[in-house]
Amino acid sequence: MELGDHADTFQFLIRDRDSKFTAVFDAVFTGANIRIIRTPIRAPQANAIVERFIGTLRRECLDHLLITGPRHLDIVLREYVQLTQVSCARVTDAADQRTAFPRSHRTSTSAPCRA
Repeated sequence: MELGDHADTFQFLIRDRDSKFTAVFDAVFTGANIRIIRTPIRAPQANAIVERFIGTLRRECLDHLLITGPRHLDIVLREYVQLTQVSCARVTDAADQRTAFPRSHRTSTSAPCRA
């Protein structure tokens, strides 16, 4: 399998703002209808955050599974991202000391804990 075989399925190219990426480089991808997304200006941690997420994804998910093909990988990644978003919401709720139940399900005497 070569990159050229799947180039028509790419939608985005995410790259930094290094001067080695010239207008000619960008023109190759825009000519193939690939949208170029540059990392934020003066945000050196942007790459580190993505690399940390990919490392976490590998350690927590992909290292424990045998991926059988592109479709299986897509399903696994979508499920992992969805579960990660749910667990992040729970951590945020716990950090804010909010209850997991919405206000409509609380009794009139119950109130969230405030520090």
